[in-house]
Amino acid sequence: LDLRMNPRSGISAMEWLQQVTVEELAWVIHQWGEDNDQLLSERIAECIFRKQQSYSGVISTTRKLAGVVSSVKAHAKADGV
Repeated sequence: LDLRMNPRSGISAMEWLQQVTVEELAWVIHQWGEDNDQLLSERIAECIFRKQQSYSGVISTTRKLAGVVSSVKAHAKADGV
């Protein structure tokens, strides 16, 4: 999982996700994501952390990350959030 414009600069998203806290991830999702819902950002961040545990600590592809986000958003919409 590498979202950098220059792969030789900085760390990959995969590495960053292994270092960041749930709170920091929720803040980034809220600040830079498409939704302006703090609660949804927190749910997405928490789910990403849970999924990382089931993937041996690593979300290694954009598809896996997008799947986590889509799943949380679908459940939130069904719950009326």
